[in-house]
Amino acid sequence: MEKLFNLSYFEGFLSGNSKDDREFLKETLEMIIRTNLSILEIIKENLATKNYEGVREIAHKYKPTAKTLGNKDLDSIVLNIERFSAQKINLELLPNLIDELEVYFIQANKELEEELQKIN
Repeated sequence: MEKLFNLSYFEGFLSGNSKDDREFLKETLEMIIRTNLSILEIIKENLATKNYEGVREIAHKYKPTAKTLGNKDLDSIVLNIERFSAQKINLELLPNLIDELEVYFIQANKELEEELQKIN
């Protein structure tokens, strides 16, 4: 299966292949995996209570991580969640966007776990 994410950003950490580089990369990937799961949970909770400002805030905070993963579709989903929540437009689209986000998070975590296996 073709990878959805371009993890080349992380390969720069391994250029020296030192133990410290590998440990830093491992910690970074583990943090992203944990963050993906908590982000999704918080966004769903905020959506369920119609706390659109909370949805916007979390999507906004996640944008740098989405960029790091290098998938333009994921970037677009996160930007739309942020924009729709901030402007209170197309709110009926948020549940589907969040479902799409979940699919990407599942795939991202799978790919990040594979990268962790290579490091260990």
